[in-house]
Amino acid sequence: MATPDPLRALSFAPIKPHINRNILLYTPPTSTGEDAAAGGGPSPKVIVLTTWFGGATSGRIAVYCRAYQRLYPQTPILIVRTQVTDYSLANRQLSAVQARLSPAHKYISSLFPITSPPTSESRGHRQEGALLHIFSNGGCATALQLGKMLRRSSRGEDASHLPIPFVGLILDSCPGMLAFDNIYAAASMQIPQSQPLYSIGRAILWPYIKVYVAMQRAGIVTSSNDVMRDLNDSTLFGLGPRLFLFSKTDTVIAADDIAAHAKQAAELGFDVRTEVWEDAVHCALPMADSQRYWNAVEAFTSRALSGRKAKL
Repeated sequence: MATPDPLRALSFAPIKPHINRNILLYTPPTSTGEDAAAGGGPSPKVIVLTTWFGGATSGRIAVYCRAYQRLYPQTPILIVRTQVTDYSLANRQLSAVQARLSPAHKYISSLFPITSPPTSESRGHRQEGALLHIFSNGGCATALQLGKMLRRSSRGEDASHLPIPFVGLILDSCPGMLAFDNIYAAASMQIPQSQPLYSIGRAILWPYIKVYVAMQRAGIVTSSNDVMRDLNDSTLFGLGPRLFLFSKTDTVIAADDIAAHAKQAAELGFDVRTEVWEDAVHCALPMADSQRYWNAVEAFTSRALSGRKAKL
């Protein structure tokens, strides 16, 4: 008997499978007043996960989804899986990438219809907003493209006029500078581990990554510098707080890069909190200390929803 897909078992399903099967949605069952009360305090209106390039299997993504379903049982969860093919040579035009993201864009926009210009009171009010959880630089690239699509839905470039009120950003194992070896290591995690498929896959991947890095340097595709700069652009995700979760022993993205970016975000006026693991694998922090990870996420989200500053 085939093993059931872990995400399907959690009631996730593609929104528009004919456009992109890697955009999946979990919609909580209709609840009674008693059910809603059992969910505890305030919750985000939607949780959006943009996943990493390598090794983002359904089983690994399900770890995060299962925890979010427990923390916020009445909140929809949208998964946008980042695939190497989404940023392949054939799809290097951002218009092609954004077309594949259109189901996510339309769904998020439907939750926050623009009915009137924001008031001075509503501009600082983040309750019932979207919580964005980003994994690695691959998830950053996807989140940024989605953010640019949402910004075009806005009536202006001012961060206070964003159509989507973001509760805050959680950045897991990102952002950072990626050299050839780092990208190759991350992308190789998507290859089946059994031989000879693994060796064949790595051989095919090597020249593609070489070309991709060259295209980054030439400015043809988004570079790591672009990603790090744009994440601190308040016209994309607003002025909400940021939580950085990372490990000192990450072999894909250097901890110093993430720490430097977090420091820059704080200097720009963002409310920043960091949680640093002494020894954990890239995009697998809950495996090292699940309780610490989810305590940090829950505390951050609670403060963000209430508008309180982080205690560093």
